[in-house]
Amino acid sequence: MKTVIRTLLVASAFSLPSLSTADSSTTSPGKASDWHLSLGLATVTVPSYLGDNRHRSLVAPDITVSYKGRFFASTFDGVGYNLIRQGGWRAGPIMKYNAGRRQDGDESYFISGDETDDLQGLGDIDGTAEIGGFVEYSSEHLVSRVELRQATEGHDGTVGDVSVKWVGRKLLAGKSLFYGVGPELHFADSDYMNAFFGVDAQQASLSGLEAYQAGAGLLSYGIHAAVEVPLANRVSLVGFGGVDLLGEEAVDSSLVSTRGADEQASLGVLLKVTF
Repeated sequence: MKTVIRTLLVASAFSLPSLSTADSSTTSPGKASDWHLSLGLATVTVPSYLGDNRHRSLVAPDITVSYKGRFFASTFDGVGYNLIRQGGWRAGPIMKYNAGRRQDGDESYFISGDETDDLQGLGDIDGTAEIGGFVEYSSEHLVSRVELRQATEGHDGTVGDVSVKWVGRKLLAGKSLFYGVGPELHFADSDYMNAFFGVDAQQASLSGLEAYQAGAGLLSYGIHAAVEVPLANRVSLVGFGGVDLLGEEAVDSSLVSTRGADEQASLGVLLKVTF
């Protein structure tokens, strides 16, 4: 799904913890509850590109749809299907979209911050669908998830995510406040790493950066949190954020070491209506 917010949150190694809408499989069966929909608008501050030391802000829509606890399509979670959904386990295929990167830094969806010229001479990275699978296990307070995806074009690489979230609910003025917090790590093969962090001889000549060949390994690791506060019937406000450190293969890139930073932070607010 090509959405601005998903692309940038993936780029900053962030995924929104599942909170009150965590698993529609818990909904009792019935024709009236087969479909679930939430619409929202989010404002997010993220690095201009993965590895940058400067941040920009954007506003973008959030749409989440699920059907019978099996099919789901979400700005944050991609498009997938729960082939297995039993005893706290969920597993199945998933597809997400990575919009790549533009060397001119001209991204019209940003609403604040200056365009970066750090990427001049490195060439564009085409957008691509990433197709793979996921396995998730949920207990009363813990949600553990592993995901692996392969690009169909663009960066041509394989990427993976591992996360553990502590989730819970607190009463606030008689209403339920949902929260989630925990560590995440992201890894990638050499194709992905070289697409975003490698600098070949031609790119070095055009960009002024030192040539660099990246290998497979840890892309980033960090901690993320989210809290959902009800405002009215079916209307809620979600605040989310996280801090990540880039792995060694990314940090050693001349792009990051001379023009960027190893610390990557993200912060956002989402107003949503659930139907």
